[in-house]
Amino acid sequence: MMRSRELILENVYSIRGKRIGIVEDLLVNFNTGTIEGFRINKGSILSRSICISKDSVICVASKLIVKEEEYNGNFVEFKNIKGMEAVNIKGVILGSIEEIIFDEMNLAIKGIIISKGIFDNMISGKKVILQGDYIMGKSSLLCLSKQEKFNFVRIFHDIAMEVDKNEKGV
Repeated sequence: MMRSRELILENVYSIRGKRIGIVEDLLVNFNTGTIEGFRINKGSILSRSICISKDSVICVASKLIVKEEEYNGNFVEFKNIKGMEAVNIKGVILGSIEEIIFDEMNLAIKGIIISKGIFDNMISGKKVILQGDYIMGKSSLLCLSKQEKFNFVRIFHDIAMEVDKNEKGV
């Protein structure tokens, strides 16, 4: 699994090894539940950014290796939905969209991370809304799931880092 922030601002290379630019944004299609491609910033004032289809992607890792074929399809840019409010069926605001979790092999969206803010994140954690449990609207994300068990909570560890009796041989 990969998060959107792990890929944004990463270098993009052609199949010949030439640096094309950096990943500026993800192109998302919520109807199919996939990342359709990437917006690539070429890094020059005179050259415009281009969109690359997921079919042109050779490798997704710390670097993105692509065939340079421009893409014009149906998608929503992630930057346009980042920060959008997520509400449940009762109209209660759950937080705002922070990131997308996706499978790096087939670029299928696995979930959306919702954040309430720094202080609420430290106390109650972030929420993950799984693919299929939401509907994307024009102004907000409607969460259909009634499960509360998909919360991430930050747990603070012992600073002393004492070795447990079962860890001595490790």
